[in-house]
Amino acid sequence: MGTVTLSVASFRKARCTGSASGQGGKVDEALDLARVLLEVLPDQRASKDLEKEEILRFPPEPRARLDTWDYEQILNKNFPEPVMAAGIRALELLCDLLEAAIRLSRRQSDDEGPEDYSCI
Repeated sequence: MGTVTLSVASFRKARCTGSASGQGGKVDEALDLARVLLEVLPDQRASKDLEKEEILRFPPEPRARLDTWDYEQILNKNFPEPVMAAGIRALELLCDLLEAAIRLSRRQSDDEGPEDYSCI
């Protein structure tokens, strides 16, 4: 947990110095750190042995390095400044994270495409 705390503190420092001074390097540093800190990881339960019983399994649940509350706090309290400083690049980062979460929440048998059946 100490590493995560250090990362959150580093993110706060990078985002503050980046937006206050207008230095692009600090904004890039904050976005790079956010990409690692907020990375969406695969479900720990996933196993090759269980693929045979896929019909009876729950869908995979992607996870993060942080617990849900900390993740939410970073997005709500610490990410607005990098979004204002980096603009579209910060939005692209969030879209990449969302795309990874969707991809990692699908079973291998669902790999026919990213169809979500929202268009009827």
